[in-house]
Amino acid sequence: MRAADLLLEPVKKYRESINPPYKRKDLISIVGTVFILLAIPLTVFVAVKVRPWGPRAAGTAAAPTTIGSVIEPGSMVSGASYIVFAEGTNYYAKDGKTGEIKFSASDDAAPVINAAISALPSGGGKVVLAEGTFMIRSSILRPTGTRLWLEGQGIRSTTIMLASGVNDYCFKKSTAGVVYETKISDLLFHVDKANNPDGGGIDVTGLHALSLANVEVFESGSKDGIYGDGYKENINGQTWYNVRVSKSSHDGIHLINGAGYLISHSQSNFNTRGWYIQSAYESFFDAIDADQNGEWSFVIENSNRSSFKIKNFESGAGGVNVIGNYTYSNIIELQSYRNPKALSSGAGLRIADGPHDNHFLVDIGEHYPGMTKSVILESTAGVNNTITGRVEGLVINNSQGNIFQHLQGYVTENSGTATITSSSNYVDVNHGIAVPPSADDIQVTATNNLGNASEFWISDVGASSFRINVNVAPGVSTATFVWKAEVK
Repeated sequence: MRAADLLLEPVKKYRESINPPYKRKDLISIVGTVFILLAIPLTVFVAVKVRPWGPRAAGTAAAPTTIGSVIEPGSMVSGASYIVFAEGTNYYAKDGKTGEIKFSASDDAAPVINAAISALPSGGGKVVLAEGTFMIRSSILRPTGTRLWLEGQGIRSTTIMLASGVNDYCFKKSTAGVVYETKISDLLFHVDKANNPDGGGIDVTGLHALSLANVEVFESGSKDGIYGDGYKENINGQTWYNVRVSKSSHDGIHLINGAGYLISHSQSNFNTRGWYIQSAYESFFDAIDADQNGEWSFVIENSNRSSFKIKNFESGAGGVNVIGNYTYSNIIELQSYRNPKALSSGAGLRIADGPHDNHFLVDIGEHYPGMTKSVILESTAGVNNTITGRVEGLVINNSQGNIFQHLQGYVTENSGTATITSSSNYVDVNHGIAVPPSADDIQVTATNNLGNASEFWISDVGASSFRINVNVAPGVSTATFVWKAEVK
């Protein structure tokens, strides 16, 4: 046998093993097997596509012909329990896993959204709103008992709009009792105050540990953009990020009696009053905007042990109004410009009615012509408030016992010398301090022989000067003094 035949022999045997000699009668079995393998998946596919629509909530809307009953590939990544969508004026909620239509209604999205929320499993779940506008003729209600995440597609993509004449909140709790673990994100609530003068955006009363992220409330009426009353039910532990409220006819945001707020990068602008925070404690407000509101942009009342970082621009009465005997131990950082816009009685910062032991770090200036009041301390301002930073125009109305440190461009301490002539028994000294000192703020020391005089004291402390007195004319020219004044 040739060497070449020896090499080709294994190849020849391999071909015979993979190409057996089929007979003509075997062809029928082969064709039958291929037909069965193709028929099974085709039968399953057709059966699924013609599955009937599931039950739906009371309403007149029929199942849309353009929406498939099977979720499209990749749509289950949202993890939604229910997906709510609109087709014209009809609203539908489909199961987030099967795609089956569960609830529907015409002209009103509230029954569909509420039905989806109520149908969440005991462990809670997510209700996702698709892009579009969802008109509601009653409030979206948060029931007790389950965790809820209500999610849109973005504040410029998904809108919940209050129908004319509803005059209620867009979203609120349904029954008495505190609710835990609620999240609302990526939604715009449009109250339409022209047609709902008593309408509001979100009532957070009783929503403990509420999370708001990328949420906007627009054109609220008398019920405020976002409102919560912790005296009624717990509103502690709320976390907000990128929350916006604008053009409310009353308060943009009004929170009463809550603890543990963590609110950041949020704003309340173009409202009658921007923020009104009452009785908050152990809370953190960071990167807060409060611009161009008609009255005060930010009111802090009877709040303590909290941190506020606020930026304000062009508001009516002014920037921040800090009031109340129980406002203490706060750190308040304020940037405020071109205030007040309209009211000459306002200021960038006002402290009144008893706040004490707070630290203010301020940068306040660039007022309108004739408006020179950066900080006003009323006679009731309390004591031990420390003000540091830059101001233009500090007004103190008989308020003593507060501390002014390192105010740029504003003198709070000064010193010098003075001499009483031989024939006089006093000398007036210009102290050069912008803040009117008290007698306790001035120290005077004799540096030489007082001649005939044996006693000296200060009097007539005023906005620009004070007087050093001796009991009799010295009769010599050596009655000299050094003085130091420091407002604390």
